[in-house]
Amino acid sequence: MKDYQNCGNNQSLNKILKNFNPKVFTKWQYEILCQRLIVLQVFESTNNVKKTAELFKTSRSYVQKLIKIRKKIGFGGLIPIRPGPKLKRGFNLFSKQKIRIEQVAESFPDFGHKKLAPYLPEHSASTIYR
Repeated sequence: MKDYQNCGNNQSLNKILKNFNPKVFTKWQYEILCQRLIVLQVFESTNNVKKTAELFKTSRSYVQKLIKIRKKIGFGGLIPIRPGPKLKRGFNLFSKQKIRIEQVAESFPDFGHKKLAPYLPEHSASTIYR
């Protein structure tokens, strides 16, 4: 793996990396993108998933996943995205819609979201709950 760590040695890899704006990536994203491109490049030269996986000490399914992403989405799909907390639901509502839901809920304080749904036909019960 250390032999393939340096991204700058390979000309075809540099051609691919020139398509991406390095200022947009963090160092972490750029390094992982580089590694993924190197894995794909070695696969293209050997055309053998097992040998590529053994060379990089990774699983065959990981190599197959990279190949599938490249074929389906292209090289842009190889850019890593750091996982984070999910956004709360209901943020796509406009403020007027939120105010309307709150007004109806205040009018019927004993009603739950399912009983409020008939009074707000434009929203589903799960949207009202949020």
